[in-house]
Amino acid sequence: MSRLSEKVAIVTGASKGIGAGIATALGAAGGRVAVNYSSNREGAERVTQAITGKGGEAIAVGADVSKAADVARLFKEVDSAFGRVGVLVKMEVEAFFGDLREGAEAEYPALIHRPTFLKFLSHAVPQAAGP
Repeated sequence: MSRLSEKVAIVTGASKGIGAGIATALGAAGGRVAVNYSSNREGAERVTQAITGKGGEAIAVGADVSKAADVARLFKEVDSAFGRVGVLVKMEVEAFFGDLREGAEAEYPALIHRPTFLKFLSHAVPQAAGP
């Protein structure tokens, strides 16, 4: 039995790049994976196919995680398909092009800790707590 057998995972930004790699790895480890995308449905479908083609379970779910209504729908769709979420990977979409050695460290946390992330967590935390 795999380490993540039956665990439900949401990976945001999973239609390409590192997010796709993480989603694929979770699927290979036995996780039931929700491949989230904002605009790249084709990419998310490719990642989903890669997971299911190797015997894993995956669905593609479009949602803009900066919008509370989309986040609520994302969690609802995943819960309906697989059950309660146990693994959450939120990929950041911003790029940071500074030098942390030259005082840019004040800007870096703003890229990660932002109001949209709090909206996202407001849906994740109650689900993690269970019924």
